[in-house]
Amino acid sequence: PFVTMQARSLDGGATWQVREAPFDTPGGRALSADEHVVDELSAARALQEGRPARPRPGPGVDFSHPDFGLMCARTGLGAGTRAWFYSSTDRCRTWQGPWALPDFGQPGIEARTDYIVDGPDTCTLFLTAAKGPSGSGGEGGQVFCARTLDGGKSFAYLSRVTGEVGAGFAIMPSSVRLSPSTLVTTVRCRGEQGTFESAPCWIDAYRSEDDGRTWRYLGRPVPDTGR
Repeated sequence: PFVTMQARSLDGGATWQVREAPFDTPGGRALSADEHVVDELSAARALQEGRPARPRPGPGVDFSHPDFGLMCARTGLGAGTRAWFYSSTDRCRTWQGPWALPDFGQPGIEARTDYIVDGPDTCTLFLTAAKGPSGSGGEGGQVFCARTLDGGKSFAYLSRVTGEVGAGFAIMPSSVRLSPSTLVTTVRCRGEQGTFESAPCWIDAYRSEDDGRTWRYLGRPVPDTGR
């Protein structure tokens, strides 16, 4: 079993206070660790046994709170992967959740944390959709964005960000807002040629001029990230 930890620095990173992470997970299993543990220790197994994330955050989340934080989590990789999120209004000293995320009509949702807040009730999540079963080359597929307008009580698919990736993958977006209409995200990519260790890896950038409704390829700021 894994234990999920959380670290906090109050002096610019010179020292860190490390503790067990103060949030609930399905069945008490480790956060986003299913690809690294045997099945009986997985969050997916806990969900199958009827220990789900809660459907939605009650009256809603105040995304504009000055001490707000949000964290996304997932079971594993590939089709059937389920995702949820947590919220905090005290700088992550405590967390509320887990709140279930929908599947958005995708084979699976491999959620990492990437979000942009635009108001008390409005937040855009950037997520990865699986292409197929884990181990089939189907894990880690396309990056898309989803948006809530009601404090996280519901999310709607907004748009697909990345283009076709073939047998490779596009995952782990990192996004910023440049203006009321302009968003930019960078995405970790791997090509389909070669073995897992030898396939080319890089970072691509995408830009939206209509607040995330459509995207265009911007360029490759990092042509080689190593292996």
